[in-house]
Amino acid sequence: MARWQMHVKSILYFVLSYFKYVASISDHPVILVISYDGFRYNYLDKNITPNMNKVRISGSHADYMRNAFITKTFTNHHSIATGVYPEVHGILANDVYDPKYGKILHYGYEFWHFNDAVIPVWTLNEQAGEGRHSGVMMWPGGGDEVYLNTTLTFSHSFNSSVPFFDRVDTVLSWILHPQTPANLVFLYFEEPDKTAHIYGPESQEVREEISKVDNVTGYLVKKLQENNLTDSVNVFLLSDHGFETVTPPRIINITEVIKEMNYTIVGNSPALHIYPHDGDEDAVYSALKNASKEIGHFRVYHREEILERWHYKNNRRAPPIFVLADESYAFDDMYQYVEDYEKLTNKTITDNVTFGLHGYDNNEMNMQPYFIAFGPLIKKQYKIDPFDNVDLYSLFCYMLHLSPPVTNGTLDNVKWLLASEPDPSLPYILGGIVVAALSITALAILTVCLLRHRQKKTDPPTQSYRAIGKLDPDRTQSEMEAQHLLENNDSEDKQVYIYIYIYV
Repeated sequence: MARWQMHVKSILYFVLSYFKYVASISDHPVILVISYDGFRYNYLDKNITPNMNKVRISGSHADYMRNAFITKTFTNHHSIATGVYPEVHGILANDVYDPKYGKILHYGYEFWHFNDAVIPVWTLNEQAGEGRHSGVMMWPGGGDEVYLNTTLTFSHSFNSSVPFFDRVDTVLSWILHPQTPANLVFLYFEEPDKTAHIYGPESQEVREEISKVDNVTGYLVKKLQENNLTDSVNVFLLSDHGFETVTPPRIINITEVIKEMNYTIVGNSPALHIYPHDGDEDAVYSALKNASKEIGHFRVYHREEILERWHYKNNRRAPPIFVLADESYAFDDMYQYVEDYEKLTNKTITDNVTFGLHGYDNNEMNMQPYFIAFGPLIKKQYKIDPFDNVDLYSLFCYMLHLSPPVTNGTLDNVKWLLASEPDPSLPYILGGIVVAALSITALAILTVCLLRHRQKKTDPPTQSYRAIGKLDPDRTQSEMEAQHLLENNDSEDKQVYIYIYIYV
């Protein structure tokens, strides 16, 4: 093949490849929300998270993010996804009793669908149409859960056997999908929460898990760079709650206090929902109240006494009696972790063995999660004041140009994270300009090469080039298109027409 043809083919191949790259990204702003369960705000101070600290410094961050009460996994992940308090979305704990159904609800349709007026932002985005597509990878309340009869374009239910790096690869494939690229994705990791429950938040085992999720962050950043997504994807790194250390001497045997009474306990330490049977509510309440004064380290509430600032009690799933342990204390249901620890370590429990727990008052600092954001629409090297996790819904909607329903959050608290509100279509306008410039350059070079070629020839060319697909079936489609553009006519007098076919 002549040298001039090789040059032109390379240029055209580059132009075609660029067009295909642009077409593989959503026309809408792209948001990726990642939760590392139980990642306490000050884990970043342990000097074992270089990747997370790097994006924390270069992007935006808060010292911590205020979570909802109770400080449990399902409760806070749903508040982040819906922008409302637990008493509105109904996920008051990881298990609840619902009088509507007359039974204890666990993870499932009835559990999550308390209020159809509550719309997860991924559903809102999918419903908005116009090329918007959502994806949820293992996020509590997402996955196979369908809201308002709207099935998401991408979803993956929880499966702890899926390696962490594979989860990242999967969600990036959603964002890069050639037909339905996702513009909003939620991704969940169960660590370091899982390990912290068994060994305690200050254990070496948890340090290893913190390093592990930091490596996941580094892998994500690397893959964003490799796929030219750094200037397209806005990433939010966050968590649902922090963690506190509990030792065996701080486990309170609350069962002993009310052992002679009839009741049902729903939930687990440090927050228990107690449902007395057969009119025993006053007796159960009095026994618990007296014990809280004598033993100390836990508080007892009638439903109407539950604190207003918790946004918790105005819900049919709120219990008649609510018991909350003080920070670093727990109730006797914690002995399940004692059994798990003994099985995993083959060690006998001593008073110095540590476990981990969360669910305490959301005013406690050790319950606070971390927050980091970075991307093209996020300010660089910026620190925002702590805000409520329900505020993020309004921010996501604003960035995605969605009309949000009424929520408990406010955009005013988090709008400072945004850069100078750039036009989200700007990257695509600039991309079009670049492609146009490249096309013009390619045509100019082609014209010059043709003229030079003619000058070197005294006779009109007679060779007709075969389509490259016939010569080498392993060549890419883009290469075949580029070669096809260079096919000669049999006569020098005929005009040469160049067509660029773009497959989107």
